[in-house]
Amino acid sequence: MIWRVVALGVVENYVTGWVLHYVYLPDQHVAAGAVGLHEGHGAREHHELSPLLHFLRDSTLALPVTIAVLLIAALAVRAFWRADTARARIAYAVAAALVAGVASVPEVLAHGWLFDEQVAGVSLASHLTGVALVTIRYTFALTLIAAVLFGVPWRASRASPSSSGATGSGCSTARPLTASMSSPWARATLSTSSAPTADCSRPRSPSASCRWPPPSGPR
Repeated sequence: MIWRVVALGVVENYVTGWVLHYVYLPDQHVAAGAVGLHEGHGAREHHELSPLLHFLRDSTLALPVTIAVLLIAALAVRAFWRADTARARIAYAVAAALVAGVASVPEVLAHGWLFDEQVAGVSLASHLTGVALVTIRYTFALTLIAAVLFGVPWRASRASPSSSGATGSGCSTARPLTASMSSPWARATLSTSSAPTADCSRPRSPSASCRWPPPSGPR
């Protein structure tokens, strides 16, 4: 389950980060001068950084948070639906989106503290709400698509046909005798091999004959 969550987290993290930097902030290319990328939406960062590097830096720093969010959602939903059903897939997408939206608030605040980002032109609550809504929307969509295509992360792998046989003993299961006796040819062979044989090794009189089958009873 861990590796499925990690793979999904990498995809969702960079897709959502790209949307936040290149779609949610429509004036980022104009504002990509000395004040940074967020001026178009009212947040000014006092570092000169190219749009691509800004996107890669913020998304890479957010990757552990995204993986933790998906893992928490998977563990929570698995406690109620262990089977890979449609209800479990939808519940996993909803839980991941809600947890990601909540986690985006302290994430944005930490980003502003680390890189001296200041919100100008809009309120801090409006900026946090916008980021949270974008995160919820794309996290839900991407998680639901992945769940429909590949199933929930905790889905058990199908057992191989060889694993259903004997394991560890090195012995194969013998066929029952009743199954081998189902063929008429097998019954005829068994009756022939179990019939008494005539002892032709003893000295016999000239009139004696070794016939098959040996005579039984008085002639």
